[in-house]
Amino acid sequence: MILGALTVLFFFHGESARLQDGRLVHVPRLGPFSIILDYDLARVRNVRLQNTGSRDAVRIRFDHARASHGLGDIMPRPDAERLVGTILSAAAATWRLPKTG
Repeated sequence: MILGALTVLFFFHGESARLQDGRLVHVPRLGPFSIILDYDLARVRNVRLQNTGSRDAVRIRFDHARASHGLGDIMPRPDAERLVGTILSAAAATWRLPKTG
């Protein structure tokens, strides 16, 4: 019964990420459980691709608050490069914004 429940949870595994209000919001899900992780884009550094043993499959990694974080699962290199470009563009826009308040 436990193995069946774990199988169902892993079958419904997924994650999403979005850029929202100067933040990178990452939401991994395991069945009905989800965790919302958000990262201040102004503090995101060293966005990079991590090789996974294949030239064509990579993971996205970045540094935030003195730790290395992963985003997404293994994906094709062209898709990952496009996402890294999007994240870097959004992060660069926050680096240039003047501080208010």
